[in-house]
Amino acid sequence: MRKYLLIGALSLIIPCSIFPQDYSINSTLFIPPIFYVGDQVELRVEISLTPGTTIISPRELPELSWMTYHSVVVDHTESGVIVEIKFSSYHPGTRTLPELDLGDITLGGMKIHTASLLEERDLSFVNSLGQMILPGTRTLLAVLGSLIIGGPILVLSAMGNVRRKLLAFLKEQKVKKPYKQFEKGLKELAEGLGTRKGKDFYIELTSVLRKYLEQRSGKRVLSITTEELDILLSNILKEDQLTKNISRFMRFGDEVKFSGADVTQERIEEDLNQVFEFGKTLEVLFQKSEHSEEKPHADL
Repeated sequence: MRKYLLIGALSLIIPCSIFPQDYSINSTLFIPPIFYVGDQVELRVEISLTPGTTIISPRELPELSWMTYHSVVVDHTESGVIVEIKFSSYHPGTRTLPELDLGDITLGGMKIHTASLLEERDLSFVNSLGQMILPGTRTLLAVLGSLIIGGPILVLSAMGNVRRKLLAFLKEQKVKKPYKQFEKGLKELAEGLGTRKGKDFYIELTSVLRKYLEQRSGKRVLSITTEELDILLSNILKEDQLTKNISRFMRFGDEVKFSGADVTQERIEEDLNQVFEFGKTLEVLFQKSEHSEEKPHADL
């Protein structure tokens, strides 16, 4: 009886020693270490290979609805092999990356955690902050006041006027900057019409609108999901029709980006014009909110 048990145990142990794993993962590094929905992330995986094992960069990358692979590169170094994986996740929470075919090995079992900012946010509207005093302004005024003898009141008055004009100029430039960047982004997209795939076009178009909303509202818009954006817009704008129009556009953009929905050139041009109109209307609302304590409203 003991003889048979020994033979059975050896039959389980011997295959494990004959067929060892082709690789082992030494370390993983996420850049950045904490990332949110829509962020582009680089994952560096350092692996050790058994002698005779050869790996190469994959010819085809998996396509999923909840994430996008941008590139996978195999880099051979003196200390070992590093696989650089660049991706963007569009689903918050912890998930397992799909397996990657690297030639002699299949790299899999790696988990990622995509953070969500919905619970961290105060979704109530907050008016824009006033311009802060420039660093060193008070020190400069104190030095000038001590050096100038005989006319301190005149000097302080003159400096006060200069300071007010400077702060007004800086505030005006700060307010105009987001919309100028918004117009520039749409102009670049318009110049490249017909040269981009539908998926790439809507990734850039929705990003231009999200970036403008983030800069103008002071909220983290780039990293939240479309559902979270709906709630945020409802609280910021207090304008149901405008919120519905933007949400409808964003959801269609998600279909094109993640589900491979077909889109015509005519629809692309219509959505480009629609986003331009969104920006003009939103800019009016934000400017009104800066001069009034009331929430912004608009008739569309």
